[in-house]
Amino acid sequence: MDGTRNNGSLRQGNGRTGCVGICDDGFGEISPIYARRLVADFLQELFTRKDPFYPISGTGPIVLRILKGPPDRPSPENTYFRLTDEWWGMCSRCWSYKPSSRPTMLRVAERIEQIVRSILVT
Repeated sequence: MDGTRNNGSLRQGNGRTGCVGICDDGFGEISPIYARRLVADFLQELFTRKDPFYPISGTGPIVLRILKGPPDRPSPENTYFRLTDEWWGMCSRCWSYKPSSRPTMLRVAERIEQIVRSILVT
């Protein structure tokens, strides 16, 4: 596949960012499912400074690993002791295989705000 969209068809896209499946809504916009996946991948990269499926490289191996499920939780040392249960829980929900189990983008934004506020208060 060339990473392009064809009337709602399945597209491979970029394995590194977890774009396996439909990545846009057919109108050139990122789908809510893919957007949540990007949030979770971004947060893991933010905490570890590494790609979510590090040390796996190459689209094929990454796609196969994504199909097995979310990445393993990084060790406290690899996240500089910043990846709390709250952050990991939110990432895990965003990576859920079942779309109806994933939070809405509004809920993701609210949860990020709650987590950040709790950090600033303590």
